[in-house]
Amino acid sequence: MDLLKKPLIFDIFSLSFNTNFSKKVLWGADVKILSDITGYIDFLRGKGFSVMLSCFDGYYGSCMPVLLEYEVHRPAVCRYIKSNPRLHDKCIHNKRLLEQKHPNKPYYSHCYAGIEEFVYPIVYYGKTIMCVNVSGYRGQCPRARALAESTAKYCDEHFYGLYAALSSDVPEMSEITAMLRPIEYMVCALYDECASRKTADTRQPQIFTRAIKYIYDNYMNGILCADVAAAVGCSEAYLRGIFRIEAGSSVLEYINGVRLSHAAEILKNSGLSVTETAFASGFSDSNYFSTAFKKKYGEPPKRYRKKFCTH
Repeated sequence: MDLLKKPLIFDIFSLSFNTNFSKKVLWGADVKILSDITGYIDFLRGKGFSVMLSCFDGYYGSCMPVLLEYEVHRPAVCRYIKSNPRLHDKCIHNKRLLEQKHPNKPYYSHCYAGIEEFVYPIVYYGKTIMCVNVSGYRGQCPRARALAESTAKYCDEHFYGLYAALSSDVPEMSEITAMLRPIEYMVCALYDECASRKTADTRQPQIFTRAIKYIYDNYMNGILCADVAAAVGCSEAYLRGIFRIEAGSSVLEYINGVRLSHAAEILKNSGLSVTETAFASGFSDSNYFSTAFKKKYGEPPKRYRKKFCTH
């Protein structure tokens, strides 16, 4: 089989090839580069680096759902903060500020909660098309501790323990730059490949991209198809048709897939109870959440977390 010519089926939630789950087709070159990017990020994560992607600017076509899965900040304290609706809104605002900033050089800074990170912009012909974040640090930025204290006012006792668990062993910028440069090359190749497949009629893919970005930003708020449709400016029926074409699922199935994926990360990386995890992930019924979680992951939430959680 010629991988560069044969279309492949890609499972947008498990990040593996599958002929049953997702009906969305990615072409060989796209999926090869995408697989290399996610594989390398997973490798770095396995070495203890909390690597994420952010600030997507441009056309990534059917690769976008997978890229958005890698946008989520992995440190346990970030998961915990985002389970708080008030603080989650601040996270979204912080993300929008970074997108508006259009950084073009790597730097080290902190978020509103005092969590420190490296930001590595990927610049393609003078345009910042994506950023790579390496997060999970503390102790280097003078203002960070005061910001953490301010954030703690809206949290319970879990926050201090999770913040203290952040690493104070901050790498040198040169180490981070050398580590992330391969991602830069691969992302530029993916961007170029996706752009070459972009057609004149991109309205449906553009609506789909805006819709899934909205879902990733708001999945914990109990959103429904009507909310997504209103956010992207189309009818519910039209949006359902787009999701059937682009994702091979209904809008609600897609939303719940995102919720379950994030719930799994919360279970692995925080001390929240199963009920708290359900509500933090956007489910209004913990029993329904447990049933859906078992269907997706093959075991109930409590048993799942025992394999990962040290809390």
